[in-house]
Amino acid sequence: MKARFLFLAAVMLGLASCQTEPEGLDVNVGGEEQIVTVNVNVPETETRAAGSNSAAGAFANGVLGTAEDNTTMRYILQVYYKDGENFVKSEERKVEYSDGKSVAFDVRLVPQRDYQFVVWADVVVNGKTDTDNHYNTADLTNVKLNNTWVAMDESRDAFTATEFIDNFNSSKVINITLKRPFAKLRVVTTDMEALNNLGIEPTTATVTYTEKHYGAFNAFAGKAIGDSKNRDIKHENFAIASYGETGDNKTLFTDYFFAEDNDVTKFVLEVFDQDNKIIKSGEFTTDIYVKRNNLTTIKGNILTDGKDFDVIIDDAFAGESGKDDGKTFVKVDTAEEFNEAYVDKDIDLIILDANITLDEALTRATDPVLTLSKEKELTIDLNGYTLSSTSTQTGKNYNMFDVRGTLTVKNGNIKYEHTGDNMGWNNYAEIFYVGFDGTLNLDGVNAENLGGSDMAYVIDMVNATNINVNVTNSTLKTTYIPIRVFNNSKTGVNNVTIKNTTLQGKYCFWVQYWLADGRDEATLQNTLNIDIYNSTEGDSNNNTFTYNNAKNAPVLYGYNDAEYFDEFGNKISFLTPIEGAEGVALDTEGNYVVTADEGLASLSALIAADEDNFAGETIVLNTDIDLAEVKTNGNSFAPIGSTGERDDRNRLICEPFKGTFDGNGKTIKNLYQSGWDMGYELGQYGSLGLFAELEGATVKNVVIEGLDAQVEGGDISFIAGSATGDCVFENITIQNSSIGTYNNGCGGIIGWSGAGTYTFKNITIAEDVVLGGLWGSFDSSIGGIVGQAEPGATYNFENVVINCRIDAYNDCTASYDYYLYRMCGMIVGRCEETTTIDGVNYPDLSKYNFSFNNVVVNYGTWMNYHYCEPTPGHNNGRGMRIEPGYAYGGLPEDFDHSQCVDNHYNCIPFDQLIGGAQLGVRGLREVDGVTVNYPAEYTCPLCGNQHNVQ
Repeated sequence: MKARFLFLAAVMLGLASCQTEPEGLDVNVGGEEQIVTVNVNVPETETRAAGSNSAAGAFANGVLGTAEDNTTMRYILQVYYKDGENFVKSEERKVEYSDGKSVAFDVRLVPQRDYQFVVWADVVVNGKTDTDNHYNTADLTNVKLNNTWVAMDESRDAFTATEFIDNFNSSKVINITLKRPFAKLRVVTTDMEALNNLGIEPTTATVTYTEKHYGAFNAFAGKAIGDSKNRDIKHENFAIASYGETGDNKTLFTDYFFAEDNDVTKFVLEVFDQDNKIIKSGEFTTDIYVKRNNLTTIKGNILTDGKDFDVIIDDAFAGESGKDDGKTFVKVDTAEEFNEAYVDKDIDLIILDANITLDEALTRATDPVLTLSKEKELTIDLNGYTLSSTSTQTGKNYNMFDVRGTLTVKNGNIKYEHTGDNMGWNNYAEIFYVGFDGTLNLDGVNAENLGGSDMAYVIDMVNATNINVNVTNSTLKTTYIPIRVFNNSKTGVNNVTIKNTTLQGKYCFWVQYWLADGRDEATLQNTLNIDIYNSTEGDSNNNTFTYNNAKNAPVLYGYNDAEYFDEFGNKISFLTPIEGAEGVALDTEGNYVVTADEGLASLSALIAADEDNFAGETIVLNTDIDLAEVKTNGNSFAPIGSTGERDDRNRLICEPFKGTFDGNGKTIKNLYQSGWDMGYELGQYGSLGLFAELEGATVKNVVIEGLDAQVEGGDISFIAGSATGDCVFENITIQNSSIGTYNNGCGGIIGWSGAGTYTFKNITIAEDVVLGGLWGSFDSSIGGIVGQAEPGATYNFENVVINCRIDAYNDCTASYDYYLYRMCGMIVGRCEETTTIDGVNYPDLSKYNFSFNNVVVNYGTWMNYHYCEPTPGHNNGRGMRIEPGYAYGGLPEDFDHSQCVDNHYNCIPFDQLIGGAQLGVRGLREVDGVTVNYPAEYTCPLCGNQHNVQ
């Protein structure tokens, strides 16, 4: 026989005393006797067990005493007072009758005396007479059965309580709440439909107990007493009554018996049908746990297979404590009971049975915060009531709850108000603080923080990691911000989900952080996973944001550099148009925001007109930029910073940009530039790129795609043709783009660099990017990041990935002799300072301040550079590259590569990281901090042989 036990460890609240003789010092009594009213109440719960039409069931539902059943409830009060070490009766017992749930007794008490109140209540029939129908109550310390106990007889319901008053202090009213002295046992079969289909109807039953039964109850001590040995107690051939069940369920029997908090019983059950034939006979040999003032229900297919049933102890009988869905629970209606249950490690579920107000004294004497320890799981069912708290703390934080474990709160209201001083910016007044590894679940909760502090929150997550906050079907309201995430952690992920909830405050949601100790915004964002915004289609969250702030924004992100978002997660911009600058506006922080394609051109005029060239200013892209129309119209995009004017040699004049350009994760596409359009022909120098020149500037968070540019007389790059000073380049991606120059600097980020410090962080140059030299150029300084480096300058590379193609047309060879690799490198092109090692010239890195941290260079099969070294006397000693380079407009006719085929005798693959500058200088193919990945092999197009370059 299988049973699933949902057993509750002893949990008994509300009895002030259960001892026979309460301990205490003798006192000198004094004063005259006083009349005191003793109110005796039955708990405000229904008897949800079978038998709602019985006397006890009717009594619990407040309809007892009707003419139909002629029953009423008898209440007996016996008062004892302490004389030395003994208790004696102060007067004869008092008896009252009531058809409701309470009665009042008037008693005479002497101040400063110790008293014990003992109450017994049971059902009487046929008139209000002081007769014992079911129990012998002559001695309340030994209440016995008055006659044979009959199963299914709910008229035997009874209640009792004992209350000790220490040093009576002239109170006018004493309230006593009763509980049952019994455990109640119920057996329910769930297979009636199967029996009915067979024409079988259970009509009578016999139950024989083979385990513990008490014979009496000491109401004074609140304990079951008498014979508790193993013995047979039999209820024979009692009728199986109908209690209104339908379908498969039917109650086979219910029974009451005196019990303690941790008792077990066993019994044999025989069930007979309408023909007095046995349907089922079997012994419940597994211990069946029973508990005073609680209902034990055995439920399953008892009459068919009888092998699988549940044994559940719950509060359906007591309404105070028990087991619910495997959780140990207790019902509470006072602050004292709530606090006692909250710290009880055995309690899983607290159910409010009244509105409860917590104050500091009742919560914790030294620390008023309700702390839920790590790994503890607790559910608070507010049950439609309100749990409230008021703080009078001054100059310090006050949290109503401190959640380190898992706390679930549901179905009711929480109110908190700080009435102390306004504690200022760094002190908080909040309902829930959720700490490291804490989980908070709110469902159907109306939580209101009435403020009193500048830092009033409903939920606060501060400097902690691995937090989970889930809010559904709730309302969170405060004078400041309902939910704050102070996301200042390097590790761990905090998760916040809000669904079908109303958030009301100055703002509704705030992610606060500061950048320090190597943290950056991207890292912080990776530690936060939020699902708070509404879906534009309405098929996800359905939250209501109610807020009142100058930004008219529900969500605040950041602190000093704040960002704002609407209810759908769209960033809100607060822009003021700039007259004469199409596509550019100012935000509330004074940043220049680009809102349209035309905005980049407008910036040039603004920068040129500013005497400081935007030093200290910030430009932010608020949209992707597509410049395809500029090229389609046959125009080149003038670099940002151009004045639109030309000098006396017809060259476009550009001013250096000295501020911060924040691409905000946006993409600039299809930028086209021709140096000839801008007057940068051979001998007419000028720089090309998104910017012509940077000076002490920062460029970050931008993607460049589809850029196509070339210049004959000048330096070129995707970002800046030239740069000086301390410049920062961060979070930049270059893809599907190509640039070329003739005998000048050409770099992925900078073409030419002067004195200064340059930082390159989180840079990616994609494999579909080409950097090349025009025509027969042999002095092009081409580098994946920097075209030409400056001696004495500092270059810091961190988290850089380079996959591009270096395609310098004549980077290796020149008239009269060959330049081995010349001035090209996958990271840096030209380093003019060289040193000689073992008779070979290399770039002298001691003259440059390079640092490399997590730099990766990936060569593709494009590295098939095949050079023919000149044969003396052949072609005037001129060496030529076999494959055509990156040449705009095609190759000159005199560059006939077939001339090299017959004279080819050397294949040299390109594999330089940092290039040199002088005749015969070899570049560096290995550098500390740089990881190099080569293709497995390549095939020489001349000799047809495969060459391994690794």
